[in-house]
Amino acid sequence: ILVLPLLEKDDLEAGQKEEYLQIIRDEIEKVRVFTHSFQRFTELKNYDLKLQDIAPSLEHVISHLRLPENITLIKNWTLKSVHAFIEPIRFEEALINLINNAVEAMPDGGTLHVSIKSFPNHSSPKGPLSVLVEIEDNGIGIPEKYLDEIFNPFFTTNQSGTGIGIPESRKIIESMGGEIHIQSEEGVGTVVSLWLKGESDGKD
Repeated sequence: ILVLPLLEKDDLEAGQKEEYLQIIRDEIEKVRVFTHSFQRFTELKNYDLKLQDIAPSLEHVISHLRLPENITLIKNWTLKSVHAFIEPIRFEEALINLINNAVEAMPDGGTLHVSIKSFPNHSSPKGPLSVLVEIEDNGIGIPEKYLDEIFNPFFTTNQSGTGIGIPESRKIIESMGGEIHIQSEEGVGTVVSLWLKGESDGKD
């Protein structure tokens, strides 16, 4: 908006005019993304969950990633299938939010680990939440003073961020009866843990 008066100048060169127009386009796109994210955030609700294999959801999200060349992706799961109660579309939205955050936290490159673990219900640290998905990066990390704020809507340390991604992901996971936890150390990296309700092993 601040560049609009500049476009009215008669002596503005074509290159400068295009530069200012691009700034306006970028700002409009930011508003569009924010509005869409906010609308989705306020519409979140409980879903009809089904016991499904979550590995295809992770594979689908990962297959559409556009990773910078300086970021290495490591997938870590050996089981052919891991079943949890999810709504696949919203689960993938949460994964996209969190994986994109991890990538953005490594502007100078790094390693992105995505893992799946499954525990018997009777020995899971989270009881019936027996399926664990972890997204780990060795990026810039989150300052300790901000760790209590990252789940607050609109809070962000990223100038181009909306502050909706992490709160939206939390709301999605919790709507499925799960939990999300984030551990981070500035200058070391971040681990996001998603705990989901898995298949009962009959020993609860």
